[in-house]
Amino acid sequence: MRRLHARSGSSLGRIIPVLFAMLAVLLLAGQAAAAQRVALVIGNAAYASVPTLDNTANDANDMAATLKDLGFQVLLGIDRDRQQMQDLIGRFGTASKAADVALFYYAGHAFQISERNYLVPLDFRMTRPDQAIAQTVKLDAVLDIMSRAPGLRIVLLDACRDNPLRLPGSGDGLARVGSAADFLIAYATQPGAVAFDGEGRNGTFTEALLSHIRTPSQDISEMMISVRKDVVARTGGQQIPWENSSLTRQFRFDEGPPTATPETILYQVAARTADPALLRLYVQRHPDGTHVGEVLAMLSQDAGDPRAAAWARTRTAASSFGSWPSAAA
Repeated sequence: MRRLHARSGSSLGRIIPVLFAMLAVLLLAGQAAAAQRVALVIGNAAYASVPTLDNTANDANDMAATLKDLGFQVLLGIDRDRQQMQDLIGRFGTASKAADVALFYYAGHAFQISERNYLVPLDFRMTRPDQAIAQTVKLDAVLDIMSRAPGLRIVLLDACRDNPLRLPGSGDGLARVGSAADFLIAYATQPGAVAFDGEGRNGTFTEALLSHIRTPSQDISEMMISVRKDVVARTGGQQIPWENSSLTRQFRFDEGPPTATPETILYQVAARTADPALLRLYVQRHPDGTHVGEVLAMLSQDAGDPRAAAWARTRTAASSFGSWPSAAA
C-alpha cells in the first residue's frame, strides 16, 4: 500500500471535480436509458359481463407513473376494449423497434386454454364458449411483437385472479409459456394457481413490485427474489410469483449507485483521496464503524501521522470504554 502524506489546503477542492464527473456520467447514462426504454401498461377493472376488479386500475396507474420516473416512455391504457388494446399493442410495437428495453405490464382478467394465455378486454361478453377466444387478446400476439425489439423484453403479468369464465379446457391462473432469447416473463403466482387482489390500493404482486423496482443498482433477477419473498410472506405461502427468464445480460430499473449511509460515503471519499485528515475524521466519527480496520491500516502506513499506530494499538481497549482518542488530541 502506498504511503500517505499530509496534504496542505482543503480536500474539498480535490473532491468536488470527482463528484461532478461522477454526476455527469450518471446523468448521461440516465438520459440514454430514458431514450431507449419503452413500456406498455394496461389495467382493466370495470368489466360488465365478468366480475369487476378492485385493484387493477390502481396497479396500472401506479406502475405507469413509476416507470416514467425510471426513464420509460409509457403507453398507458385503463379499461380498454379489445380494439383499443390492439391499437395500443400496435403502437407499442412501433415504439419498441429501436428500444433497448421493451416492457409489457398487464393487470386484469386473463385465462388459459390448452396452454395458451388470453387477456380479457373490457368489452368481453360471455355468450358462447366457442366464441370466447375471439373476444380476447392473445398474449402470444404481444410476445410476437415484442420479439422484434432488438433489446431486452420484460413481461409482468398480474393477471391470475380467479377465473370466472369456466370455459371448456380452461384452468385456474395462467399457463407457463416459453420465450425466445432476452425475454423475462414474470407471473403474479405459480402456473395454474390464483393470485390475491390485496387488501389495500394494489394487488399483492404489484404492491411488491412497486416496493422493490426503485432499488438502486439492483438486477431484475435479484428484484424478483425480493418480490417473491414479500408475496410469499404476505400470503402465507399460498401465492408464489414465478418467472421464465432467457435474459443474456443484467438489467437494472434504477441504474443509480446503491444507497449509501453517511458512514460509507465518508469512508469512500477518504479512501479514494487517501487523505489522512479525512481518514482520521472517519475514525473519530465512527470508532466502531464497518471500515475502521481498513482505515487504521491505511493510517498506520503514514509515517507523518504518529498517532495512527497508537490508535491501532488502543483500539480494543478504547472500544471497551465506548470512546476513541480525538483526532484533535
